[in-house]
Amino acid sequence: MKIIVTGGGTGGHVYPALSIADEIKKRNPDAEIIFVGTERGIESRVVPESGYELKIIDAAGINRRKILENIKVAYAGFRGLRQCMGILKEFKPELVIGTGVYVSGPMVFLSALKGLKTCIHEQNAYPGLTNKLLGLSATEIMTGFESSENYFVRKKRVHYTGNPVRKEFYGIEKNEARKILGFPLEQFRVLSMGGSGGASVLNDRIKESMTILKNEEIYFTHITGKRYFEKFM
Repeated sequence: MKIIVTGGGTGGHVYPALSIADEIKKRNPDAEIIFVGTERGIESRVVPESGYELKIIDAAGINRRKILENIKVAYAGFRGLRQCMGILKEFKPELVIGTGVYVSGPMVFLSALKGLKTCIHEQNAYPGLTNKLLGLSATEIMTGFESSENYFVRKKRVHYTGNPVRKEFYGIEKNEARKILGFPLEQFRVLSMGGSGGASVLNDRIKESMTILKNEEIYFTHITGKRYFEKFM
């Protein structure tokens, strides 16, 4: 079976896509899977590192602040559609899976127009614009939250599946992980994260929490997001 998986930009879309692909390969080792993404997104690094082939297309998200910038967005979109047509013609997939963000739009939309089986996965409680639109044509719609169904028109196609979790999160005990990271076994530790690429508001709240709790025996491990790291430190 030949499958295209598309979605990118941030870890919030790419890692669920990789989890889906890994599970398909686990159940069907003969499945041929390729990814479609952009050069700018995190997928350009983590997809090849995970052992999957990545096809690059042009795509850009709508700029809601600078309207004129959307001329460039539209141009990239047309180029992306042509590139997707080439990929479909060459690879001939039987199924196309999109996990959201603008890069998945042209591939899933074009595949649906060609009558191919398509499905999308929405990780957030409130779906993004791309998945809302793709929900009109996708064969199946998978959601990470039950409440997400309310935002899709074709509710009979919606299936609450929860969010895919990477295999790296299984098969290791807490004490073993703490030894690897050099953390004391009995230490009370809080792990915090949020936002696909980090979130400045959350970073600020965590710093406030650290200040309030500085005299307590509480230790924090916080994931800032790459672009916020230096400022946070």
